[in-house]
Order: sequence, then structure tokens, then C-alpha cells
Amino acid sequence: MKEHDDGIPVKNNEIQDEKEAYAATVEKDQQIEEEVNQKEKEDQEKKENSEELQWDGSESEFVEDDDAEEYEEKYAGIKLGYILKKDEIISCLKHTGMFKSNETKTIVEICLLFALAIMFFVLFFLTKNIINVILGLVSVVMVFFVYMMPHFFIGFNAEKLTTGKKLSVEIYPNEIKIDKGLSSWSIPLDGTSFCEEFNDMLLLYLPQEKLFIIPMRAVEPDLLADVQAMIIAGTTPKEEE
Repeated sequence: MKEHDDGIPVKNNEIQDEKEAYAATVEKDQQIEEEVNQKEKEDQEKKENSEELQWDGSESEFVEDDDAEEYEEKYAGIKLGYILKKDEIISCLKHTGMFKSNETKTIVEICLLFALAIMFFVLFFLTKNIINVILGLVSVVMVFFVYMMPHFFIGFNAEKLTTGKKLSVEIYPNEIKIDKGLSSWSIPLDGTSFCEEFNDMLLLYLPQEKLFIIPMRAVEPDLLADVQAMIIAGTTPKEEE
């Protein structure tokens, strides 16, 4: 009988090795495909997160600082163009501390008017004088007007500030330039103003109880971080009351 030579490979072993190599290749290809799919999924999530602010397509571009010295960097600013919406102005006016203080004052006035109304009605039952009834009813009507006055005040100011005119705003590391067509002014970014983020808006509290609003929807997502960095660096964070 012919003895088997161990030095010569068996055909079945060769086939088995080829199967294992093929299986390893398929497994590696599947792993690579899963990694590619995961990367595409992460990129899509990042893209969706960057568009959450729903940029409205307002003009947003780099501009040159004409006041920059020769040694300073050019194109250091970002230009924005937007029109403030009435609901944005109303939400900001309601958020300000001025509205909160008016609300406290309103509650005190309502309580006093209710007390006057009760007093006049009691006097009517004691004296049967019709004038006391009239004064009591006037006090009750005044409660309604006092309660609605802050809402009328906010709506009136929001209507007045909603001019429909586009604001041209240029943001630089040292100042913000605003052009409103017939008028223009600037806000120095030297720490004298306070800033906070509210309802996807940047609120700048200026001296003399003035407020300037920059909606984030007007900033291209790729430039939003630069705009926030310049404003935050040049203002003082507003402390929550």
C-alpha cells in the first residue's frame, strides 16, 4: 500500500482554506460598508442639527472693515440683512425686566381698584346714593383697562417697531454698525452693553434702557459661531434675575 506523503497538501484542505479566506473577505467588506453607512448617518445628523435654526436665507457675508488699520486683519466683519417680525418683538418685550416690573405694578393697582369698588358698593347700601353705584362700576371697568394696559403697551410698541424696513447690520470685533436707510448708528463692543440669548435671538441691552435684537434666523449657519463669538466677547453676559 502506498503511504501518504504529509508534505503534499491535500486538495480538501486547499478548498477549506479558500472558503475561510473568502468568508474573511466578505466579513471585512461588510464591516467597511457598516462603517461607511454609520459615517453617512453621523454626517446627516450634523447637517440637520446645523439647520435647526431654519436660516431664512437673509444676506450674510464677510465684509471689509474700512476703519481697520494697516496692521489689522481685513474682512473681519460679517454683514447681515433682516426684517424684524412682530411676534419676535412682542416676545422680547415680554421677556424684558421692564415688563415684569409693570406686571407687579398692575397687580397692586387692580387690588386697589377692587377695594374701591367694594367700598362704593357698601356705601350705596348704607346711603342709597346712586352716585356710589356709578363710582363702583367705574372702578370695576378701570380694573379691566389696568389689566389690559401692559398688553396694549406691548402691542403698540411692537407695531411701532415693526416698520417692515430691512436692517443692514455689520458686525465687527469692536463694534456693530446699523443702517436703517434714513438713519445709522453703531454699538460699541467694549463691554458696556449686556447680552443674552433668548428664543433663537441675540438680545443686546444698551445704555438708556434700549434693546437691540439680532434673530439667529438671519445668520447663515456657517457664520453663526463667528457672530456669537464677536458679540459675546464684546459684551457682558446678562445675569438672570
